[in-house]
Amino acid sequence: MNSSNVNSRHLALALALAVLAGCDTNERDDRHSGRSEEVTRGALSTPRFVEEAASGGLYEVRSSELGLRSGLTGRAAEAAQHMIHDHTRANERLRLLARRHGVAVPDQMLPKHARMVEELRNAGNRDLNAAWTHQQIAAHHEAIELFERARQEVDNPELRQFAAETLPTLREHLRMLENLGR
Repeated sequence: MNSSNVNSRHLALALALAVLAGCDTNERDDRHSGRSEEVTRGALSTPRFVEEAASGGLYEVRSSELGLRSGLTGRAAEAAQHMIHDHTRANERLRLLARRHGVAVPDQMLPKHARMVEELRNAGNRDLNAAWTHQQIAAHHEAIELFERARQEVDNPELRQFAAETLPTLREHLRMLENLGR
């Protein structure tokens, strides 16, 4: 074998390993959408669902409260009120169910949700409605995907039922948010 073939094989192997290493990440940061998506492999565990759902719920409430304090107007302000009301209720129910089954519920948002709130905090007043709406749409797509998976994969029947019962509200929120841009 000549050195050219060996070098070509080493290069191909190095590229394949680089691609595989890039695919092995648990979190993909999507800088263009302003959000970070969790890519979970295998079945969704009960603790992982509780952690993700609690963090997402906290994000919904805190970002909506921040939006209202910072000057959301019109239909975006009305939507923020809905988010606060519905997600506070869902967060309380999740906390109750999780604790009943001995699953820890985080009091803080995951870093991806905390970054989103910080980005919203840094948005100018002129761009606030658009920034808040854009984030909310992205977060609701992510939440719907999480709750769809939980409805099918989580091993706790009460939390599966909670996910199934929460999905219609999440879908309603998404429709409402998508209509804000029209």
